[in-house]
Amino acid sequence: MSRWESRPQEEATLLNPAFCALILSLAVEDYARTLRDGMPFALAFLVLPIVLHKPTRDSLPQRTTRALSSWLDEHEDLRATFAERARALSPYVREALLFSLLHERLKLTDQGHLIIGAKERGFTSYVTAATDEVKVCLTKAQFVGRWLTSAGNVPTIFALWGVRP
Repeated sequence: MSRWESRPQEEATLLNPAFCALILSLAVEDYARTLRDGMPFALAFLVLPIVLHKPTRDSLPQRTTRALSSWLDEHEDLRATFAERARALSPYVREALLFSLLHERLKLTDQGHLIIGAKERGFTSYVTAATDEVKVCLTKAQFVGRWLTSAGNVPTIFALWGVRP
């Protein structure tokens, strides 16, 4: 990952820590609504590669009742490129997690789970002014958070995507 001031404009815009932190926090928030212990830390590394990749985002099922395993069986092409995408985005996930933790938007429990900390200020006005694509990313982040709650344990979810923590 290049230094912030050296990043191309597209990279700085799409992968800025605040935006990526918002995506992660929405996923964590919806995950924690179902499983109160919060999202296992490792699962945060799956959220950005799913949500920010347009073909994956556009192919996500409409309902969380659709099993991750069967959905991935039907989308082998997305699974085939996922490991490389996850590897490439992991520095940005770390940066977003650090941003979230420093700003207390996310907190880390003693069990290694992410939970919501302070609520976002200005979130409503940000969403109102956001482009349609940003709004879709935010909505899909919430969906992914809910979906992962029923996908199995961390090793199973990682194995389904073809990656290792």
